[in-house]
Amino acid sequence: MKEGVDLDEVISTGLKIDQDYWKSFTPVSQNEIDGIEKSIEAKLPLDFKEFYSQVGWNGEVLSGGGGILSPERMVAECSQNISFVTGSLLQGNEWASEEEHEIFWKSNGKLNPNPEKFTDAVMNFYGVPLWHLLSVGFDGIGSAINVYC
Repeated sequence: MKEGVDLDEVISTGLKIDQDYWKSFTPVSQNEIDGIEKSIEAKLPLDFKEFYSQVGWNGEVLSGGGGILSPERMVAECSQNISFVTGSLLQGNEWASEEEHEIFWKSNGKLNPNPEKFTDAVMNFYGVPLWHLLSVGFDGIGSAINVYC
């Protein structure tokens, strides 16, 4: 992997947990990766693309919890971090639609459906604008696995 993560080490760690750890994973083709990037209007990090093309995604929760999203789910949930952090889609308290979240995320915050609620302070997650965080998986205990796009 080009950005400081050793793919062989990641694979080896999974195999130490369980010899069949990676069996449920399906590698993703370059065309699928290109399709994701086109759909989300952002580039995936090189190290994640390498992992995704060589190891892939899994459709079931691993024995230790967690998993990596399919290309379709990743695209469909690209703006998930915005609604999760802001609570903007909480039932009965919605203040932006799913479509508005997606447009906001894909425009890097330029097309803001609700500037009074989606403020710079609210959109800043530990120094990172929420529209740069893409959920690529989940850890099995309530947290998302994110990459910076």
